[in-house]
Amino acid sequence: MLHQRTISRGLIFRTLAVVVALVGIGQLRAQPLDTLAARMRGIPVDSLIAREAAATDPRVKCAAIARLVSQYLFLGARRTA
Repeated sequence: MLHQRTISRGLIFRTLAVVVALVGIGQLRAQPLDTLAARMRGIPVDSLIAREAAATDPRVKCAAIARLVSQYLFLGARRTA
């Protein structure tokens, strides 16, 4: 009985270690959102739409959508003013 608990705890710890390692590897290659947002400044709206549609990374999609929303809010404010 005690042996089975030790094995299951060891398996849980190994699984947790693998998950933490995979998350760490993904974060090492990831660009911060502020860097992605800075790279998208000055890009025309049609190019932002194309970049968002072609992106597979959720961070790139998020940065492109945020920039598109800010562009549309700015364009709407400029037209009404």
